[in-house]
Amino acid sequence: MPKYEIENKVFFITGGAQGFGKEIAKGVLSKGAKVFFVDILREKGNETLRELAHQFSSSHVAFTAADIVNTEAFEYAFTEAIRVFGQVDVLLNNAAIADETNMSRMIETNFTAVIHGSQVASNYMRKDKGGKGGRIIAMSSIAGLGYYYQLPVYNAAKHGIRVYSKASSQNPSNKDRGLEFACFHPDASNIGIFPTIDNGQRGIRDAAEILESYRDNFVPIEDVVEAFIELASLEHMNGADLFVGKNKRTYMEVEGREVGDKYPAES
Repeated sequence: MPKYEIENKVFFITGGAQGFGKEIAKGVLSKGAKVFFVDILREKGNETLRELAHQFSSSHVAFTAADIVNTEAFEYAFTEAIRVFGQVDVLLNNAAIADETNMSRMIETNFTAVIHGSQVASNYMRKDKGGKGGRIIAMSSIAGLGYYYQLPVYNAAKHGIRVYSKASSQNPSNKDRGLEFACFHPDASNIGIFPTIDNGQRGIRDAAEILESYRDNFVPIEDVVEAFIELASLEHMNGADLFVGKNKRTYMEVEGREVGDKYPAES
């Protein structure tokens, strides 16, 4: 089956200094792509830049420190990527935090910045405004598919970007604009946000119990990266929701389901 070739494509990755962002950057670089990543952590970002430049090629990777919540900073970083590499082909909105005690910052980072970043990318990528088209992928998680009382604000934000991506994918102008939207839903891995939740300071209920329940069920990071590359390489990606768990990878379709005129629904 034909694929979207990612070799020589330019990926713009938010939150790329560590965790999923860094590992996905390594994965696409290994396939011959180019990566421009941003992160609020300047020192860690520069360290990752040196590592990736040494492992792959300094001409294929670039970094700038930016707080993606700052709309002007995000747009500057995106235009800098275009200046360095000539274009951006794939945006991965990966940056996120898990801190139920800082609701505003989490919503700004995990939800609002994803929408704004997608809109910025759309404006620069769209063919009817001189761009070459592009793919916009939101990094959700299993929390974008299910319901978790332990971290309800994080849960809501991840559902929100799934809905935004799906709604955007249905815009009838996408074909003429050359735009595609998709959402990626990895289950918990031992790399990324999940291992950091058990510090007793982030307002996440029953964090220790959650971690214990996942102790033998973390998704290997290699599986996460492989699944992302599959999604990004689809011939037609628009509207896709890809879930990857331990020993499982499946495309999802989340739809409203009627349960009758009584609640709770009768079995």
